[in-house]
Amino acid sequence: MKPSNLDAPQGIFPKEEQTYAIIQHLSALVGLLIPTSFGNVIGAVVAWLIFRDRSSALNDQGKEVLNYQITVTLYLWLAGIVATILGVVTLGLGFLLTIPAMGVLWVLSLIPTIIGVMEANKGNFYRYPFTIRFLQ
Repeated sequence: MKPSNLDAPQGIFPKEEQTYAIIQHLSALVGLLIPTSFGNVIGAVVAWLIFRDRSSALNDQGKEVLNYQITVTLYLWLAGIVATILGVVTLGLGFLLTIPAMGVLWVLSLIPTIIGVMEANKGNFYRYPFTIRFLQ
């Protein structure tokens, strides 16, 4: 699927909803505080549940954030499985490349989150790239 914002809902967030949209995008950073591999998903779920009934726009953005965080977690788990297999097959040498690569992937996954926050701050909707749409 080609990543783009072309399928994003048209329009601008009302000013009073921009802060809530920003909070939803930032909610994934809870993953930095909760020492699990899915803290980012927990933050996104909580934010979506809190704000989804306030407006359809906030419901949409909450689902978008949640879909992205589930996708990122899935990709990182798959990378961890590959890292483990390579580490075992190469008697541990594979870990020298795969563990740092997973760290780089995790840091790169923060870039769309930052872009989402900036777009919400402008009042715009944001569609995360490379996201599996679990929630429609």
